Amino acid sequence: MKKDHSLLKRITVLYVEDDEHIRNELTSLLIKFFKNIHTATDGEDGLNVYNTNKENIDVIISDINMPNLSGIEMVKQIRESNDDIPVIFTTAYSDVDYLSESIKLKIYDYIIKPIDVRALLTYMTELSNILYNKELLDEQTKELEKYKFAVDKYNMVIKTNTAMKISSVNELFTAITDYDKDELIGKDFASLKHKDTNTDIYTTMYADVSTNKTWHGTIKQVKKSGEEYVVDAYMMAVISKEGKGATFIVKLLKVGK
Repeated sequence: MKKDHSLLKRITVLYVEDDEHIRNELTSLLIKFFKNIHTATDGEDGLNVYNTNKENIDVIISDINMPNLSGIEMVKQIRESNDDIPVIFTTAYSDVDYLSESIKLKIYDYIIKPIDVRALLTYMTELSNILYNKELLDEQTKELEKYKFAVDKYNMVIKTNTAMKISSVNELFTAITDYDKDELIGKDFASLKHKDTNTDIYTTMYADVSTNKTWHGTIKQVKKSGEEYVVDAYMMAVISKEGKGATFIVKLLKVGK
């Protein structure tokens, strides 16, 4: 089945190789597939080219054994400021002693010389898909951050632990209720209710979110002064990334006095 190389056109490569003939020949072949290729003659030159163009370089392809600065030493210095950029080492069989050291540098893959261009393009196509999906995920994360900002700006937000003890509140909540954050942390969420609000509503709320349902309802609460106000409330459980424990998040939209 024919490989789809279309995503390669999104990638800029830094190619570091001290053999001029190999460098020029491979560059002339790869430039047809990639967005751009920066070349360097050895590790020292590669480090300089990287530092000058690091905002644009997506992937590094580098020989290991080079004069002035080896590929290993070059990547070690790059890793001091960039722990994520993918690196593919091109190696001769005589370079195997370097491989154990390079594992510590989180190398994406290795290509044995003489370089099989088709194999290299296969690796790069797989890598381009990974980078593209990461880019999409980063964009989605930014959109979620914008959404979170909007939610926090126009909604009162309370976080509780699974015992319904308040663990944090946003600034809008303190501004509307006149409570300081320190006065609320550790208090029962139900302690904010108005005397007319039935405590059974909190039992139902807890039962719903404990089974990963979203609870929605209207609650009458009181400010620090005792003044009452009504909120349209949503409560949901958020599981930690590690799958350990949960946080209950309550989003409150003030709808009346």
